[in-house]
Amino acid sequence: MNRIRTALLAGGLVAALVPAISQAQVFTPSYLSPTASSDAGIFFSDGPGDFSFEGILRGRFMNSDIGLRAGLANAGGNGSVGIMLGGDYRHPVTFGGPVDMAITGAIQTLTVTKGGDTGIGFSAGVTAGRSFLGNNAGFTPYIHPRLGVVTGYGATDFDLLLDAGLDVRLNSSLVARLGVALEGYGGADWGLGISWR
Repeated sequence: MNRIRTALLAGGLVAALVPAISQAQVFTPSYLSPTASSDAGIFFSDGPGDFSFEGILRGRFMNSDIGLRAGLANAGGNGSVGIMLGGDYRHPVTFGGPVDMAITGAIQTLTVTKGGDTGIGFSAGVTAGRSFLGNNAGFTPYIHPRLGVVTGYGATDFDLLLDAGLDVRLNSSLVARLGVALEGYGGADWGLGISWR
């Protein structure tokens, strides 16, 4: 009986914390499959604003991946440029099943140059998928649900974020990455990029 009450309480809490999608969003697709990697990449997405361009550098540290993100977004209107900075964390976990999983966390900021508006977002969740690898090529489809909070622009919003992604390993050192937002984004619906290992 306690488990049922706990599940109902948790479900009600999540429903209360997930309001309408914020139009002042700082998140871009995560590009975080459950597969550990050290790489550098360049990514283009359709938001925040009309488009954004960012670089992501990830490295292994004590069985986890730590990433740094930096980029520019056409955000805020009137020719304003948004400066995006952030970081992410991925820690693979092993359950011995057919699905690979990792615990994730991220922080992303967006500062608009004209008007000085700044937003900061935090997210935490799990990414799960499966790698299908050959000799030097293969692919990893994954799904990445997480809870995010964005503060700034005069408000604080809680969002349930959900990405679907696909990493396509083209050879031993080159990976194409696609991220599609399924839920919770006010700014970026998709992103595409390439990473070098």
